[in-house]
Amino acid sequence: MPADFVHPVLGALAYDQGLNWYSADGASNSVPQLYLSLDECPDEDVFIAQASRRLESLSASIARAKGAACSLLELANSEWLPEGATPMDAAGFMAKLTVDSATFYPDGTMDVIFRADDLFAGHGVIVSLDADGQAIDAAICG
Repeated sequence: MPADFVHPVLGALAYDQGLNWYSADGASNSVPQLYLSLDECPDEDVFIAQASRRLESLSASIARAKGAACSLLELANSEWLPEGATPMDAAGFMAKLTVDSATFYPDGTMDVIFRADDLFAGHGVIVSLDADGQAIDAAICG
């Protein structure tokens, strides 16, 4: 069974047996909470090394995820905008998104979760990225 440990790049990693992942508080300035999912992980050491290398491009991945979240702008304006409120543009929409967490998966994909201020009645936004860091999906979550 995996155990808590300190990684030289990722910092203190705490293992959660119920979720089968490690969490790293403040491993990056780009994201307050980082998770490493061990589901379907063939080699934990290789995956952790891969995750530490991905920190270098995390800011760029988060920027792409935030841009992809704009696919929800029309939905926000048509279904979630309070009556009488002025519809938002992309810049206003993105300004309301704050990074909450990122989860790395062994296959190289990742999910970025944003707090969405008042956009979706307290729900967040999740954006999934492929192994190349390109957005593949954005949805309301929580």
